[in-house]
Formats: sequence, structure tokens, C-alpha cells
Amino acid sequence: MEVYFIVDSITPSCLEQWSVLEQMKQQNPQLKVNCFVIANKGFGENVAEDANFCKWFESNRDWIQLGVHGYDQSIELKSEVERDSWELKRCLTQSLRILSPFLPSKKGYRPPDFQSSIHLKRLLQELKFDFITHEGRIQSLTDSPIRQFHLINTSLCNIQLIAFNSDTQFRFIGE
Repeated sequence: MEVYFIVDSITPSCLEQWSVLEQMKQQNPQLKVNCFVIANKGFGENVAEDANFCKWFESNRDWIQLGVHGYDQSIELKSEVERDSWELKRCLTQSLRILSPFLPSKKGYRPPDFQSSIHLKRLLQELKFDFITHEGRIQSLTDSPIRQFHLINTSLCNIQLIAFNSDTQFRFIGE
């Protein structure tokens, strides 16, 4: 079975939960994790300025791939009606500015609280994102199709140990 294993809500303050994924990696050496990061949670956890986050990224970069999960989330969790499009664009632009040193060539976005809209997709295309993952699927934002495999979604804040079959093949989105 081929799967995309997706973990969202990655922030410096949640990295102590990472030990669960390290245990899973020991049990499944082929494990690959698609991690979606909040760039600046609470306007005080800028991941690019956090030495522990940078160290974590460097020590795990062979089996993780990062994507954008928002700038702060307090703004992004507002509904489309409550949020101006310029505010959303500002948040996405700030997220890219902070996360660009960590992102792969094919950039992905996972909306906070699974919120998506046609407006958001157009904005992501304008900002050169390659895919969006929401509602249990991955959608390409370019002409390049995304191979569809099983999705396993979890949040780092409440992750639990998951056992996989030995024949499970893990994939990075966009590879």
C-alpha cells in the first residue's frame, strides 16, 4: 500500500511530541512524513528564528517534507466572509517569506481547519503553490497531476503511535 502520511500544526512548541514520530520511524525505516507548518503561531513562534526548529529540520530533513499550514492561524481561521482577501494574501506571503528556506521545490498548502474556497485556490496559484490538501484529498494547482494514494492525516499536537504494515510505501506529495 502506498500512502501520504500528513502531520499538520507543526510549531516549535509542539516539537516535544515529535518523539512519537521518531518511534514510528524506528519501526518503519522507510517512513516519510509530509509536515505542514504554522509559520508564526501566536505572532511569537517564527519558525525561521527558532534554533530548536532549525535543528529539528536539519536532523530530520531526509524523511520529512514541509508545507505551509498558515501564518498564525488566528486570522486564517476566520471565515471567508470575516476575512479580507488582502489579509489572506498577506498571511500567505508572510508564511512563504518565513518558510521558504525549508520548503521543497513543489510547494504545498494545507488550510487551517480544512477551510478552502475558489478564491483561496486562485490566490495559491498566484503565489506559485503546486498543491493543496484538504477534505481528504490532494488537488494539484498546476498542470502537473498529483498521484493519488491513501491519505493518513494527523496533528502533531495530538499524535498517537500508529502501526503500519511492513510493505507500506510512504510518499512525499509531489515526488
